[in-house]
Amino acid sequence: MTNDEIRSFLTVATQDECAKRCLSALDSASVAVSGMEPGEVTANEAHRVFSIRLRSLQKAKVEHCGFEGALSSLQDAGSEETVRVVHLAGVGSNFTLFIRAGDGAFLGCIGVFGS
Repeated sequence: MTNDEIRSFLTVATQDECAKRCLSALDSASVAVSGMEPGEVTANEAHRVFSIRLRSLQKAKVEHCGFEGALSSLQDAGSEETVRVVHLAGVGSNFTLFIRAGDGAFLGCIGVFGS
């Protein structure tokens, strides 16, 4: 997935503060698409994995954003809905975007900082 494709998803999410942070980081070249291709998982599996990640981040007091909204969207998507997971990495910040595979709808963006 290209930076331009990711920008198009992020610009749609104008109310999502984490998506705004990701777009800003992408525009300033602070983050870039990781070398791996987007993965596909069920919404249920993504919800399970990233719920665990959120609890770990909270316990470790690591700055993060977007988890609550993304997890809510993943839960609403339907347990067997296929979701594309796109990772962006940079020094001091990492983002993950969730995109519904069937219709390309943006489901959410999460960010982790300082790790």
